[in-house]
Amino acid sequence: MQQIEIHHRTHETRILINAQEPAAYSPLAMLMTQPLAVWAERLFNELRETLNGARQFEVRFQSSEADWQTLAAAAEKARAQGMDIVLHPCASGCSVVQRTVAYPSLISQPPEGQRSMQHIEITHNPFTVNTAILVNGKQPAEGSPLTAYREQRLQRWVEGLFGDLDAVFNGATEFKLTFKGVESDWLDINEAAEKAEAEGMKITLEHAPFAKDGEKRLQELVKLKEKAKAENFLDFNDGDFLHNFQKALDRDFDVFVVATMSSGKSTLINSILGQDLLPAANEATTATIAEIYDNDGMPDGMFNATCYAQPGYVSEIECKEQKLDEAKSVKKELLTEWNNNPEVFKIKLEGNIQGIEERQHVRLVLTDTPGPNNSQNSEHSRTTQKCIQDESKQPLIIYVLNGTQLGTDDDKHLLGLVSKYMNKGGKQGKDRFLFVANKMDNFDPEKENVPDVLGRVHDYLESNGISHPLVYPVTARLAYLLRKEKAALERGDADRLTRAEQGDLNKLKFSFDVDEQETRDMDMEQYMPLSGRAKEKLDKRKLPPLLRRSGIPALESIIDEYIDKYCFPYRVKHAYDALLEAIRKAVNKNELELQLDQDAKALEQIKAAVAELNARKDKSFDLEVYKERIEREGKALPEPVEKTLFAIQQERMPVLADLDKRLHGEVSPLEASRLLGGANKELLFLHNKMVNAYEEEFKKAQDAIRADLKAEYQAYVQSLFPESNELKLPLLDSIKRSLGDMSLDLGVRNEDVQKKDKYEWQERAWYNPFRWFGDSHTQEYAGTREVVDLGDRWAKAKTEIETALRGLVENAQVHIQFGHEQLIEDYMAFMTQQFDKHFSQLMAELDAKLSDQQQREDAIAQAKAQLDRINSFEAKLKATLEV
Repeated sequence: MQQIEIHHRTHETRILINAQEPAAYSPLAMLMTQPLAVWAERLFNELRETLNGARQFEVRFQSSEADWQTLAAAAEKARAQGMDIVLHPCASGCSVVQRTVAYPSLISQPPEGQRSMQHIEITHNPFTVNTAILVNGKQPAEGSPLTAYREQRLQRWVEGLFGDLDAVFNGATEFKLTFKGVESDWLDINEAAEKAEAEGMKITLEHAPFAKDGEKRLQELVKLKEKAKAENFLDFNDGDFLHNFQKALDRDFDVFVVATMSSGKSTLINSILGQDLLPAANEATTATIAEIYDNDGMPDGMFNATCYAQPGYVSEIECKEQKLDEAKSVKKELLTEWNNNPEVFKIKLEGNIQGIEERQHVRLVLTDTPGPNNSQNSEHSRTTQKCIQDESKQPLIIYVLNGTQLGTDDDKHLLGLVSKYMNKGGKQGKDRFLFVANKMDNFDPEKENVPDVLGRVHDYLESNGISHPLVYPVTARLAYLLRKEKAALERGDADRLTRAEQGDLNKLKFSFDVDEQETRDMDMEQYMPLSGRAKEKLDKRKLPPLLRRSGIPALESIIDEYIDKYCFPYRVKHAYDALLEAIRKAVNKNELELQLDQDAKALEQIKAAVAELNARKDKSFDLEVYKERIEREGKALPEPVEKTLFAIQQERMPVLADLDKRLHGEVSPLEASRLLGGANKELLFLHNKMVNAYEEEFKKAQDAIRADLKAEYQAYVQSLFPESNELKLPLLDSIKRSLGDMSLDLGVRNEDVQKKDKYEWQERAWYNPFRWFGDSHTQEYAGTREVVDLGDRWAKAKTEIETALRGLVENAQVHIQFGHEQLIEDYMAFMTQQFDKHFSQLMAELDAKLSDQQQREDAIAQAKAQLDRINSFEAKLKATLEV
């Protein structure tokens, strides 16, 4: 009798065979990272193969009651095939709020002195991004790995938490951890604990949840901002404040749907929309980007649409969209027409996406991206890659796979890019990629089962560098037909579905019948790694069981959960920071007024200091000399930018070297066409990847240069004030802070462009479109030669390609340098116009108040009242983020 021990948590499994772990790359080892529903039916056959035909197994299994039932059913099927199986339950499930699980057989016991329970208390506020940790009632020592968590988002450190605890306590394995925070972060703590338990730790978890969620806090901040505006004690004309607060309240939350050929991407989106709206064409020939904006105020089933031409450059660094056409209550026929129009680059739709929860401060934007190797427009290909490479917004990516057809070259390139950004983004980097295995209805469940299919999907993603992928199996066709039929019934349409659609729906209902025991394996939701919160929200929607079996509603719940987990904390923090900075500036301004509450002698000193300040300012600023120095010292790009540009430039080298190895020798014209076509795709992908990296670096360079110029400005303000120990005047400090608080708007101004009736529309960007190989190589040899000298063909093309890539690098550097110089020009314009005006106005107001006693007394009284209001407002503001 073979002894098997299995410990299963969520989508991770630990297996011992006769007290030994299986080999690292054995089929059994590959099961460890997959949901139990995926591997349960495969388990006993894999055991038989691994153990040379053994058919007698004694299995000890530790997991939840539901998982126990799943494994028991699989064991019963194995017994029916002649196996002798004895199944023993270990300690079964435990509650979400508190649980204690130990795996003593998986580790050696620690020394006696390390066996006492260690008490850890963690309070994490995602709205201020602050973490407080107590270890056995005391703060961790400086230098401890735990102190690095203080100002990091939980998703950045949670995966390494228990490893760090292990290091801090020198191998201790028993912990009681009390966590105070939001529910979504608590679920991440749970997941990390489950993985640690699989390594042998004994962990007790307790949760003290926050009273308010992110959406409520954001609503409170908006109300506070409106109150401050009504009472007029904050400066709402301050450019920095307006920009930062509006950025925090930007309602749009991006979800990009990415796929390669034949994955059913358009059908999946139509299933979420509940109607046949997007053309379900071959993704490789999709000609447009479709952005769908959720508007819960519009009638169900109605979408308005606008189409746009490709953005044109109205300046060296600014792009604008050009509207071509628009329609109310658009139909699929018009969208198909726009999709086939080569002038149409993007379509924007607006309507009610019913499956996504309505929120006051978040609007879902669901984007249907073209294929990564779109042949009609290279900009489309770049857009698909850009959403993956976007590290600033970190949008949610739904990567759609054909569950029955894996392994395209397009997938290989795109998954390599996904892997890179998943691995560098921490927990959020992993959470933002959802892998959807579509078309799960395209196989015969009597010949093949869902776990086998999902096992292949997991193996395929793992082989492309995606560790522990979150895979969600769906049959979008079923959800789409069910929702279309329901919408038609509600409208009273006689012809609800076409005859073909009705036939498809009848077949799907038979395959997914909720009343048939034989079809229970076709319930897609059971294979999804859903949190308890997501399942709870699904239950509250009271959806038809057949619709839930399609897996689409569960996918919608995951989108909702991501918004709650990442979107709201980000926005709350940025809105809070913007208001806090506005308070700081308002306090400085009013404290300046309070400094006027002085006796006659002190006022005379202040008058003399202000006069000296005016004189110093007039003498200190020689525009031409200052401009020469700034341009001379600021000509070079910041060093980190230079290093990143060099790293991007080097990315082309290994790709070209690999093509050198593969493209050589004499081959048939057909084989030459295939190989060069593949090379063309690789180079297109490389080109777009480099362009996106340069665009991202341009934004970072602009931010770095703005920061440098703001520091330069603060240094200039500081230089106006004498460093003297003889005369201590608080007023001078207040003036210095007031000048330093000026909004330094260094963006490219567009007022002139907006006033023009017409402007030049350039069909180019700073980079050249990708045009290599083309189709010429197939015509050159067709019918005239039976072989192609591939090495010669590649050598000729490589020269052109290397020239083009070098040109791309040079153009990027010029583009970034131009942005740099534009910011310097903006800064010099600011110093000679806005600063002089502000300085003169501030001095004039001070002089008037110093000379007029009544005006001075009125200003002091108003400042005191304003400071009282500001202090009360600040207390309420801080209360919105309290834990």
